[in-house]
Amino acid sequence: MSNSTRTRTSFNDLVRTVNILQEMDPYVCLILYVIGTCGAVLNIITFLQKQLRIKPCGVYFLATSIVDLSTVNMFILIQCISTFNASLGDKILLSRIWCKFGNWLRFQSPCLASTYFALISFDRFCVSSLNPTLRNWSNLRISRRVVVISFLIWALLALHYPIAYDVRQDPSTMTNQCQVVLGSSTIFYIMDGLLFSLFNGAIIPFVLVLLSLLIFSNMNQSRNRVNPQQNTIGINKARSGTGTAANGTTAIHSRHNSHMLRMVLAQALFTIILQIPFAVIYVYTYGNPVLTSFSTIQIYYISAYIARWLYLANYCKTFYINTLTSQLFRNSLHQQCRDLYYRYQRM
Repeated sequence: MSNSTRTRTSFNDLVRTVNILQEMDPYVCLILYVIGTCGAVLNIITFLQKQLRIKPCGVYFLATSIVDLSTVNMFILIQCISTFNASLGDKILLSRIWCKFGNWLRFQSPCLASTYFALISFDRFCVSSLNPTLRNWSNLRISRRVVVISFLIWALLALHYPIAYDVRQDPSTMTNQCQVVLGSSTIFYIMDGLLFSLFNGAIIPFVLVLLSLLIFSNMNQSRNRVNPQQNTIGINKARSGTGTAANGTTAIHSRHNSHMLRMVLAQALFTIILQIPFAVIYVYTYGNPVLTSFSTIQIYYISAYIARWLYLANYCKTFYINTLTSQLFRNSLHQQCRDLYYRYQRM
């Protein structure tokens, strides 16, 4: 086979691969949108249950679910609209409202979701710690304040969108584009692209890994400390005949913490797996690599699409992982659904 024939075959394979990925993309996004929206709504319903919303971890999970719902609509829904109705998608994406405030939400929502999940892990680290000072940080009042402060911080960091961006006509293509009209475009492109990807795809996974290891360390220390004391405590309580009610309350509290801890560790693992590929692809693309062969370009396109799908799936996963890992979450969801059903029946 001659070189020209091999080149033509490789080029045809590349074109076929790109076409398949482009045909798959809208349907993958549509599936992710349905899964993500249903999961986020059910998550919100569940964490509004009193036994969960009175816990600091539950407050963070509730805030994360609300932000996930926003992210799913800001990213996946708009992508679906642009794919299935290009004219409507262009009207939305090229409007001044979207250019300024839509992109403002698109920047802060993923960062806010990552921040809230890091706070969930930090809360579980504090709860599992033997240090009383750290345990005091797991506080309902503190969690509510931190949720609001985190939102305000990211809202301020994303203010460059409504201030510096606007819709202008690109002279080279004679089409309208949302672009920087105030200040240096390079600074904003670095902030919106590289720093955004590094924060969500590298910094947050690193923080989650670190906190997960610290949680496991705290659990081992706690287990080693508790086991030698159990026999002595049991003997003393048996002699005094007291402590039964306290034991029951402590057991329930410990069981709830155990369920929350299992949920958080599972969420951390999947967040790391789903976010890192997107960051790697983005940083690699940011470096303007020279792709010299058709096979390399083919691998790049396949990796880029898969990394993007995994990144979007990260904001659709929370409800399903919670359901699979926690009986407490399943019971709360079931109870909340029953309450809503009976409330509807009375209307």
